Amino acid sequence: MSQRMSVPILVALAACSLFPSCLLRSAHPWFNEDDVVFERELLGGWVGPDENNPLAMTLVQADPNRYTVQYSSRDGQGVFEARLARLAGTYFMDFRPADEAPGLHGVLFLPTHSVARIEWEKDNLRLYLFNYDAVKDAARQGSLRELEYEWTEEGKELLVVSRPDELRRFLMGHAFDPSLFADPILLTRKK
Repeated sequence: MSQRMSVPILVALAACSLFPSCLLRSAHPWFNEDDVVFERELLGGWVGPDENNPLAMTLVQADPNRYTVQYSSRDGQGVFEARLARLAGTYFMDFRPADEAPGLHGVLFLPTHSVARIEWEKDNLRLYLFNYDAVKDAARQGSLRELEYEWTEEGKELLVVSRPDELRRFLMGHAFDPSLFADPILLTRKK
């Protein structure tokens, strides 16, 4: 990163320190517009199997290549804009808060991007998010050389500042790295 950071990156870093979360966040989309695909099979309602921690997600088509994702759980709710990409045969969903997204409670307060690897078969959907603590540890150990990132002043929160081409290569190179991804979130189609 150059000595002079852009204003949006400085603002995003400030937000990371005010609103820490378990999501790996990027100042840029995780892939290029040319990678974007749309899969109609993802549209509709999805629910989590855990009655003690209910989770619901609805995907609707926002435009020809974009989804609106309505999310709710015991911990909160939110509305996200999302795009799907297929990179080397693997699907990833880049998501960020919608412009008017009530109820986010700081999870992605500023329009930073997060990403999930996704897999689905008919009525079953699996979301694999980065294990934020594992990624932070890897960054501290210097093993994330292919990514550019910044830390908050306290060094507690990480913001990825790499450009989409670099993020895309990182996703393809680490798509199935069990040390960087959390266990999947399992969802079934709402009947």
